[in-house]
Order: sequence, then structure tokens, then C-alpha cells
Amino acid sequence: MGGRKKLTPWNFYYCPYILRTGEVCNRRCYDPKGCKVYRNSRQVLCKEPGCKKNTRSKYDYCDTHAKKHRSREHYHQKKQAKQAKLALTEILVEKSVQVYWDKLGQKPGWKIIAKWHCQIELKGI
Repeated sequence: MGGRKKLTPWNFYYCPYILRTGEVCNRRCYDPKGCKVYRNSRQVLCKEPGCKKNTRSKYDYCDTHAKKHRSREHYHQKKQAKQAKLALTEILVEKSVQVYWDKLGQKPGWKIIAKWHCQIELKGI
């Protein structure tokens, strides 16, 4: 019963997996590849010819090659948001012009006026 420190036959590692929040998992585990949750998750080879890295990305490209796909998706999201904003603005302008002409009791070509008015408003955006 010596007073020596107990030696453990295994080493602890910290999981290097990067979460979607950008933080590192850092769970203690026995395998240098990571904890059992992320070590057993789906991994495929990068689709880029000549690249042999494994990836869990939804684009099936490693981090260095997925940038162009992420930026393309971001561009399309911004474009769709802008189109939705334009459509909503046009609808609101048409409704407001229609209410205005209904109050006056006459309906000259309000759609033409609404589209013209909408185009003037959107130039300032």
C-alpha cells in the first residue's frame, strides 16, 4: 500500500468537433477522433476533385471548398427577401391608392397610378 499516485491506463481526450454555434464540443472522451456522438455521425468525402477530407456539411464539401456554396445560398436568400419586400410594398401601395379613390367616390386607373407611385418609392430603398 504505497503512497504512490494511481496510474490510469487510458488517456482522456477532448472532442474537437465544432458545433453549429461555432463552439468546440470539448467533451471528455477516450478516443482522439472525438466523443461517441460525433465520431459516429455521417461523414462523406469532399466532392471537390482531389480533396480527401471527410465532411459532415450539408453541401458535402469540406470547409475550404464549401465557401462558394454558402455564399451562393446567402445571395439567393437576400434576393428572395428583397423580392418579397418589393411585392409587399406594391400590394400595400395598391391598397392605399384604392382606399384613397374609394373615399373620393371615383375610380380612375388607380392600378397605373399605384404602380407608378410604387416605382418612385422603391427607388429610395
